[in-house]
Amino acid sequence: LPDVGSNIQVRSTSLEKGKLIVRARDNPEEIYVLGIEKTPLVSFRGWIWGSEAKQDEHWFNPNNGMPGAWFVAQNKLRDMNELKTTLEQVRSITLGKEGE
Repeated sequence: LPDVGSNIQVRSTSLEKGKLIVRARDNPEEIYVLGIEKTPLVSFRGWIWGSEAKQDEHWFNPNNGMPGAWFVAQNKLRDMNELKTTLEQVRSITLGKEGE
C-alpha cells in the first residue's frame, strides 16, 4: 500500500548522496519520493514517477545475491515543489473521469 495518500511511496536512506530505489514489484503509476534521514529530521530531496524510474539508465544489479533494481540519482529527481501541482492535476483528471 502507498505510504501517503493513494499513490505516493516514500523511500529513505541515511546516505547524503543516496539514490532512490524502485524495485520490479513497485507500481509504475505511483510516485516515489526520496528522503534523506538525519535523525531526528528527514530531508525530502525529490520525486519521480515509477515509470520514469524504471528506465535502463537507472538499472543496477550488484550481483551479490540481491535482485537488481532501479536506483535514481538525486539530480534525476523532480523538484519537491512540483509535487503539489502534479497531485492537483492527477486529482483533476481522476475527478473528470468519474463524471464521464
